[in-house]
Amino acid sequence: MKTDMTEAARAPGAAEPARTFDFSRGQGGQALLGEGWWGPEPWGVWSSGRDASIRLAGLQDPASDVALTLELRLPPRRPGGRGQVSIRVNGDLVFTVVELPAGPARIMKVVAPGAIWSRADPAIVSIHCDDAFNAKRDAGRVDSRDIAVGLIRLAIESVPVRSAPQDDPLAVRQMLDALPEAIRLVVWDPEATLWRGTATQGGAHSVAGASAIVAELAARGIVSSICAKGDADSVRVALEAAGLLETVVFPQVERLPVGARLAKIVDLFQLRPQSVLFVSDDPGDRVEAGRAVPGLRAVGPGAVAHLLAHARFEGEPDPRLRRVARARQVATRRAAQAEASDPIGFLRRSNIRVRIELDLESHIDRAIALVERTDGLNFTRRRLPGDDAEAVARQFLVLTRGHDIQAGLVRVEDDYGDYGIVGLYVLRQSVRQGTGLLHYCFSSRTLGLRLETWLFRRLGRPPIDVRGEVAADLFDDGVIDWIGETAIEDGKSGIAIATGDRDAMPAILLRGGEEMMAVGHYCRQLTGEMGGEYPFTRDRIEIRTDHSIMLRHAIEALSAPCREAALRLGFRDEDFRTRLLDDRDSASIRVFSFWNDAALRLYRHKTLGMVVPFEAFPAVLSIPDLTQSTLETLRPQFHAHWIADALEELKVNYELLGTISESQFKENLTLSLGRIPKGAPVFVVGCNARVRWPSMKEFVTLAGQAAVNQWCRELCAAAGLRFIEPDEFIREESDVDPIRPNQFGRLVYFRICAIVAREARARPAAAGPAL
Repeated sequence: MKTDMTEAARAPGAAEPARTFDFSRGQGGQALLGEGWWGPEPWGVWSSGRDASIRLAGLQDPASDVALTLELRLPPRRPGGRGQVSIRVNGDLVFTVVELPAGPARIMKVVAPGAIWSRADPAIVSIHCDDAFNAKRDAGRVDSRDIAVGLIRLAIESVPVRSAPQDDPLAVRQMLDALPEAIRLVVWDPEATLWRGTATQGGAHSVAGASAIVAELAARGIVSSICAKGDADSVRVALEAAGLLETVVFPQVERLPVGARLAKIVDLFQLRPQSVLFVSDDPGDRVEAGRAVPGLRAVGPGAVAHLLAHARFEGEPDPRLRRVARARQVATRRAAQAEASDPIGFLRRSNIRVRIELDLESHIDRAIALVERTDGLNFTRRRLPGDDAEAVARQFLVLTRGHDIQAGLVRVEDDYGDYGIVGLYVLRQSVRQGTGLLHYCFSSRTLGLRLETWLFRRLGRPPIDVRGEVAADLFDDGVIDWIGETAIEDGKSGIAIATGDRDAMPAILLRGGEEMMAVGHYCRQLTGEMGGEYPFTRDRIEIRTDHSIMLRHAIEALSAPCREAALRLGFRDEDFRTRLLDDRDSASIRVFSFWNDAALRLYRHKTLGMVVPFEAFPAVLSIPDLTQSTLETLRPQFHAHWIADALEELKVNYELLGTISESQFKENLTLSLGRIPKGAPVFVVGCNARVRWPSMKEFVTLAGQAAVNQWCRELCAAAGLRFIEPDEFIREESDVDPIRPNQFGRLVYFRICAIVAREARARPAAAGPAL
């Protein structure tokens, strides 16, 4: 077997004999082992999981390719396991084999550019196998180790670049398998790949089939460009003769080194180098390409015939060549910006316009493509699980219909053209689950516009877990003043809100539950100043400030004994304050909801008479009267929490009142709304009182919610305030949240915001509430 290994490692024209290392017990290969291996055995060594590494020193010649031959074995695979093995050199993927059989030794040979090997000394070769096998778990044996791949022998040698088997089908397949991601741009060195002869000498003749390959790539949304030396007019004539003038985008014909030309092309198209492939018959140019543009891959003409059949070139159907047209727009704009003496001034003159489209369902394929296929500007990198496209789409739509989820697609256009949908955000705003961006991703065609940072600010800089290396800094505080006209729209309903002149809109102040958090998301796009007063968690316990009694306490102020009593329940002084009644905000728009008055239980202090809403979620679950809670009803993880003392205080000194009465509610609102400054626009949003739980066939009316709506309706009519009826913003059953049907889907909250925006802009100054 050792003789076979040595012969397999030799290559024609090898610069030096192969060095071979044996990893069986007592042999010298053990010195090369890095992380992730068990101890050596008589035959070789197992990896201690899916990932392991080898250290190889002395490979510092970037002018030579390096051939690595591995003799591997795989353990039995569990049902559904693919046995996929991938090899990385200094972090670059150089080889992937998808169905490596289990059992006897298998030989894998990899040829990778010296420019990759020479990045570090020693070079780190990482081996990854998708499946891990545990003999005790999977076969009932005593051995309990997790193992994935076995290494028996390794051979390595430097080979001249020109000896690399560019036309050998197996070698070509290995090179294409090693592409780190889907290819979006193919850059052709046209001589010997698209035509034979020299265009500048008028002797170019098209390579058979080349035009058809370029055309088919374009029909899949994969763009082609040219990197050539010489005379641009001659190259244009050759492109026209080959029928490629319309499908080849922004050909670069300059007398610059090939690396400089390729770097310029990658910059013009605003793509990650990993998604770009260079095709050239010149081995030296291929080496220079990898050196000048790290991450870019290069292949010889022998690979051309295999491109269309490979998974990295599947693309997406684009028979109208929209992606080619948009790539031309991006390159044209980028070239003009590069030539401008003032790049920022150029952006300001470009008339950049942004629209946020809320109708994800009509664009679900594009939304999923942004999540799955963007990389450099995908800040969250939460890929969607599953292989069934329809199931993935359904799952994604269910997520984005939740009452605590806000989501939008980003469209961009400027004076150079319409770039289409280039971005997506999915934002969770929840009292219980917190606030944060779940998905935040953009097409590379927006690179340089700083659109992602601009929108991040517009969203209020929500928490985000940035994963991996990204091509932009969301937290940069530099000026971004070149994005002009903006709007939010729901294409399905035709409702749109212009959001460009935010300084002309007064401050918007909101108070209520999670529903107001959702409305506030859209109101934030309308004004430069927004304030929200919502429930929140303190040390994991919900604090409910969204009840009308808390607004009343903010006006009347608690007495010293009541304040001390409230503090013992876990409240703080700031919980009894509000900005919505501040006389200094006389022009600000006020938006209230009192939905939770219908559900929150009130408790009254037995001696002080103070009334407060009180919840102990999630420390106590499903107890109608918290004065009856005991240590047994308190979840164990909260036994040492301050909520345990608060519950004891409640049990000793308070009594349950239940939900609010009509007289209490009207007293609270009459006092509170009467304190709003004169002239301030006031909106009170009605709550959803008709629901159909998943187990029900018919809708039912919730008595408490219906009563609160009626009380608000009466008070608003008497005071001349705007009561927004639920029927004004609920259009269809799908508007109701499928998990919590007493709340709404996100588009409903956008419609509420649209009502507020339209009427606040059109409304003359009023005399103020007449309460």
